[in-house]
Amino acid sequence: MRILVLATTLLCTAILTIPAFADTAVPDLKGTWDLTYEAAIQNNTEEEQAKRHMDDTGFSSLDVVITIDKQEGFKFSGTKASKKRTEKLSGVIGFDNQSAYMVDEDGMMICRIVSPDKIEQIYLHVTTNRSVASRGMMTRRH
Repeated sequence: MRILVLATTLLCTAILTIPAFADTAVPDLKGTWDLTYEAAIQNNTEEEQAKRHMDDTGFSSLDVVITIDKQEGFKFSGTKASKKRTEKLSGVIGFDNQSAYMVDEDGMMICRIVSPDKIEQIYLHVTTNRSVASRGMMTRRH
């Protein structure tokens, strides 16, 4: 009887533990992602328009494409492109494998990986000339 109880306990422990280990893999973020930002924009001073993804102030939307073409473990890099501008970006996946942090040439992105093909993103950009706070959902193309 003791052996049966011990075997049952070990089996239950194994069944409950295996899914926990499955979630520890670093997610693969390589690919092309579509994103629409919903943004609040503030102009602080005049700025060259060539440095902007959009010319609007106040509340606005912007479609971008994020391409992650390199990833080594938790580190990754690629580009962020709108119709007006392309920027380099770099990032890391957080210790929990559910968060990610990215920087482009003048802003930062705080992300939550919702599923293999969806990432929530908050974008913050503060320069002498302009401040932007926005959010959007990245969706991987297939």
